[in-house]
Amino acid sequence: MSEIVTPKDPSKEKEEDKDYYYDSYKEFSWKFRLWLVAFGIGAPAALLSTSDAFKALKTDPNGKNYIYALFIGAGIQIILSWAHKWAMFWAHQKNHGHITEKSYRYSFASFITHADWIEVICDFLSAGLFLYAILGILRIVLN
Repeated sequence: MSEIVTPKDPSKEKEEDKDYYYDSYKEFSWKFRLWLVAFGIGAPAALLSTSDAFKALKTDPNGKNYIYALFIGAGIQIILSWAHKWAMFWAHQKNHGHITEKSYRYSFASFITHADWIEVICDFLSAGLFLYAILGILRIVLN
C-alpha cells in the first residue's frame, strides 16, 4: 500500500529556505532576459522576411531606426548577460581560492552582483526601445 504524502505548506517552505525569493527572482530574470533577446532578434527577422513589410520599412524615413532599436535592445541584454556570466565565474574563482578579494576581477564581480540598478536601467531601456520600435513598425505596416 502506498503512503499518503501531504504537500508541504508553502509558507513554511519560504521560512525554511532563505533563498526562496531569490531563486524565484533568478528564474524570472533569466526568462525575461531570454524573451527580450529572442524578441529583439526575432522581430526584425520576421519583419524583414516578408517582402511587403520590408518594402514598407525601407521606404519609411524611420524604418531603419526601428530595426536598430530592436537590435540595440537585444544587444543591451546580451551584454548584461555576458557581464553576469563573467561576474559569476570570477566569484566562483574567488570561492575556490584562485583569485583574491583584492583582485580587479573579484571587485568587478562584487560590483555587478550588488548593483541591481544596472539591471533595472537595462531592462527599462530595452523595453522602451522595443516599445518604440513596435509602435513605429505597426504604424508603418498597418497603414
